[in-house]
Amino acid sequence: MGDLGESLGGAAVREAWEEAGVRSRVERYLIRMTAVFHCGDRRRCWTLHVIGAAWESADPHPVDTHEVEAARWVSGVEFAEQIVPRMIASGWGRLEYRVRMAALASGLLGLPGSIGLPPHLQ
Repeated sequence: MGDLGESLGGAAVREAWEEAGVRSRVERYLIRMTAVFHCGDRRRCWTLHVIGAAWESADPHPVDTHEVEAARWVSGVEFAEQIVPRMIASGWGRLEYRVRMAALASGLLGLPGSIGLPPHLQ
């Protein structure tokens, strides 16, 4: 959750620092995605904003270790071929929507490593 009065760009820069330990500069707004998570009769609506940013400094390392265990650079190809299949295989909805988001963002940015979505995620 963002700090009171924090801009969306400011939140993106703060989150990049907290979760990946890198300093970044906002370049553009990419995606607004909504999802509804279900657990029994409970539903939770979620809105995700994806911000395109440029790395400025620091090697990846989690700062908020309550939220993130590890951080490292991966290529688009490594992400698409090694990480995405594990995210999908988990069967966890919160990872599936992140795969959809990553596929959209990588397409918008023209990144190498096409993220193929299985039919149930298209």
